[in-house]
Parts: sequence; C-alpha cells; structure tokens
Amino acid sequence: SREAAEALAAAVRTWAGADIGLAGRTPGLFWIAVGMGSSPDITLRSERFIFDGDRVSNHRAAAKAALHLLLNALSS
Repeated sequence: SREAAEALAAAVRTWAGADIGLAGRTPGLFWIAVGMGSSPDITLRSERFIFDGDRVSNHRAAAKAALHLLLNALSS
C-alpha cells in the first residue's frame, strides 16, 4: 500500500541517518516511496507501478522507477 511504502521510506531514512529513503514491494505491484528532509518536516512522495514481466524484469523495472522518482524528487 501507499501508506506502507511511505512509512518504510521514512523509517529507512531515519534508520540510516540519511536525507533520503527509498522503499518498494514485489511481485508485480510496487508502491515506491522516497522520503526527504529532516524530522518533523519530512516530505514523502510515492507512486504506484504495475509490471507484468518475470521476477527479474519486474525488479529491474522497479529499480529504474525508484531512481526516476528519486531524480524527480531531487530536482524539484
């Protein structure tokens, strides 16, 4: 779900002590989220993706989508 992906992205960011956290889920349906900023002003962005390939191609497509989401977040 969108809520789970956003919560995981925020938690990864906090856990890693990073400014950015990414999260996603398989198979086929991916909610990919990026969390940026400092607590309590964390900005979360998420998008839903559906890929219909095999496991490897879905993971590859999700990785590309995550990088695209990250680049968009960084450029805005």
